[in-house]
Amino acid sequence: MRRFASPAVAIAVAVGTGLLAVLLGLPGVGTVTLDHCHVTYDRLEQQHSRCDGHWPSLFGTARGPVTGAFVGTDWQVVDPRPDSRFEWEVVIPESGRRQLALTGPSRAYALASLNPLNLATPLCVGLLVLPALGFLVAVAHRAARARESDAIAEN
Repeated sequence: MRRFASPAVAIAVAVGTGLLAVLLGLPGVGTVTLDHCHVTYDRLEQQHSRCDGHWPSLFGTARGPVTGAFVGTDWQVVDPRPDSRFEWEVVIPESGRRQLALTGPSRAYALASLNPLNLATPLCVGLLVLPALGFLVAVAHRAARARESDAIAEN
């Protein structure tokens, strides 16, 4: 790893890299405009969606799939018959057309799908497991040091 002469140089390099990434249209937060959305239902009758959209980037308008876009259950279906993939195209209302997303050059990830409650369970498990793991490491370290001191005392 490269060491910099001072923390100021390291901060300047980090800020410069971030600005360059934004200027080149590399991943960042932006507004995505949804063009087409299709919904399907699994065997448990849970709705799944697939959307395509566009968003601004440095070199013009980027287009591609939008993963995790919010699709309302009350959005109207264009055709009551499903297509060959058993998906129904829905009409996107103006209120749902623009969504906040993490955008990249060819794909966007909608922030509506990032539910903080989905993080609660792993966080609770982590809060329980990490101290237990730390305790086990401390006990093992203490036992190893005790064995070392016993071996030195015997010699």
